[in-house]
Amino acid sequence: MHEETRHPGDLESADVITRDGRADDPRLGGAELWTAEVLREHPRCATAVYVTGPHARTVRTRDHGVFRLTAGAGADADPAAYASSLHAWLVYGGTVPPDGVTLRTHTAGGSHPFLVEAVEATAP
Repeated sequence: MHEETRHPGDLESADVITRDGRADDPRLGGAELWTAEVLREHPRCATAVYVTGPHARTVRTRDHGVFRLTAGAGADADPAAYASSLHAWLVYGGTVPPDGVTLRTHTAGGSHPFLVEAVEATAP
């Protein structure tokens, strides 16, 4: 669910909360700070996603750490779909090895590969 939803009360039950913005937006403190704050402010949220472009996003999960997701060549799904796929994969026992892993989001338009890499968190 996007942070700027028309129904802010729905954020309290969202598993995944997303936001679009520049990686260096000074109002938000950057992707890692914003994702940490979302998880702190929304205890039921498991995954916070900061989308910085059509092929890049930072994902912080409550139980699995911080990840960088990069869409593969030809991938054109909604950026939040990649993070939702990662969330589901982790919930069902998936792990991210040190050298990363390529996952795929399947939509009506086809299969969209994306790379998941663990990031050392700098924000609480």
